[in-house]
Amino acid sequence: QEHYLAHLSSKTGGPEKGSIVRHPCEPAMALQSVLVALSALGLAIAQQAGMVVEEASPSMPLENCTLAEGCMLQPAAVVLDANWRWVHEKTGYENCFTGGRWNPRFCPDGETCAATCAVEGVTAEGYRKVYGVRAIETGVELEFVAQSGNVGSRLYLTDGEDSY
Repeated sequence: QEHYLAHLSSKTGGPEKGSIVRHPCEPAMALQSVLVALSALGLAIAQQAGMVVEEASPSMPLENCTLAEGCMLQPAAVVLDANWRWVHEKTGYENCFTGGRWNPRFCPDGETCAATCAVEGVTAEGYRKVYGVRAIETGVELEFVAQSGNVGSRLYLTDGEDSY
């Protein structure tokens, strides 16, 4: 029997409640549908990764514990939700999302927005000062109100590389 322990601390007495969005799996498709889908792969568009700010996710110890072997540390990190990140036109610096609204010039629809806009990384200093997230020996510490005045932060646990 295995279980995982993730250690979080918060100056407000506990981590904020968050939600995990799960995408349902589509049922198996008929051969003809699969062939049509494969032929359209060249047209598929995904969210663009920004090239201006390199991501510096805070590390966070994760213990993998078994009855037989006890607990062993595994590399892990936390990453800030895209909702808190800078999203801008991918070839420049103009915001795609400002004041609670998507810029209609870059985002008339979801597909165009994903092709036109890029989501930037967050520096280690940005995690600390802007979002109130800092690595500590036993996990991460979350400030409900960061030095910047931002309130709250939604984080996801990763394997320390690029898996969520």
